[in-house]
Amino acid sequence: MKLKLLKKGIIYFSISAFSFMSLQSENAFADELGAYVGSDANDIIHIRKDDEDNVNTESEKTNKEVKYGPKKGKKISDGVLNFKITKRANTGTFGEGSVEVIRLKKKSVRKVVIKDTVKIDGFKYFVRSIGKNAFKNNKKIRQVRIKSVYLKKIGAKAFYNCKKLKKVYIYSLVSLRYGKKAFYKKGNSKMTIIYSSECIKNMKLRLKKAKCKGYRYTIKKLM
Repeated sequence: MKLKLLKKGIIYFSISAFSFMSLQSENAFADELGAYVGSDANDIIHIRKDDEDNVNTESEKTNKEVKYGPKKGKKISDGVLNFKITKRANTGTFGEGSVEVIRLKKKSVRKVVIKDTVKIDGFKYFVRSIGKNAFKNNKKIRQVRIKSVYLKKIGAKAFYNCKKLKKVYIYSLVSLRYGKKAFYKKGNSKMTIIYSSECIKNMKLRLKKAKCKGYRYTIKKLM
């Protein structure tokens, strides 16, 4: 039987190879006699009461420091594109949100790049979709690079009647869904849709079902 003297006002812990166990049941005994008796008496560490308070305060402070971005449905911008939030972001671990492209903010842009992720006001968002009518009737854009590899959907009339649009590069690694007339160009002029080889599954059939028109497509490894 081993004996270790304990002091009042201090919380003691027993450490072994397989456990980290608070000696809560012995606290009262220690307060009364100032001693702890047990086989693991030499294996004891302690934390002063004020230290424990500091640890708790730091933990609470860390939790409070997790900040949340605008709520789902709110509109934000990176200065070039406008987005609608589809998943709220926060500053915690794995706190990335997601957004949908809803329109072009800079009207003078001729080459549009839709990135995989955007960071706005300190919050990170994945670009998951292009919304309905996002670029409809745009008269200036000539090229679009959709670099979001996890883009899931291009909404109805997203690129409807973009008269000068010649090339659209799609980097998505997943099979896309298309809204009705997502790609639609009037007249004899056609746009070329250049797909990453990873996203061609049922692509031709899906474009046909969406009643797209005025395009030709090709497959090219983009990454």
